[in-house]
Amino acid sequence: MPEYDSKEFQKFLDEQQYSRNGILRYEKIFGEDFVSTGGIDTTREFVKILKLKNEQKVLDIGCGIGGSAFLMNRDYGAHVRGIDLSTNMIDIANERATKYNLR
Repeated sequence: MPEYDSKEFQKFLDEQQYSRNGILRYEKIFGEDFVSTGGIDTTREFVKILKLKNEQKVLDIGCGIGGSAFLMNRDYGAHVRGIDLSTNMIDIANERATKYNLR
């Protein structure tokens, strides 16, 4: 089994796979605050199934730039903690959370 170098993997994610410019291009395709297929419409469908309650805590694994977390907070009052492998995605999500007064 090859040795795993987490620093090289992070560099690949942030400089190639998910560069800031690349992420913002994905967002133009999938809609504001989203970098995944289906964007806000698919997210609404899936989140509705969760039957979230006000102030419920949610862990959003693979949160991207925060679209689903923002929706769960805004529409359901959920407290969402997002994690993602891409530092650039997290940076953008944090910028947006500040912009939307969610911090």
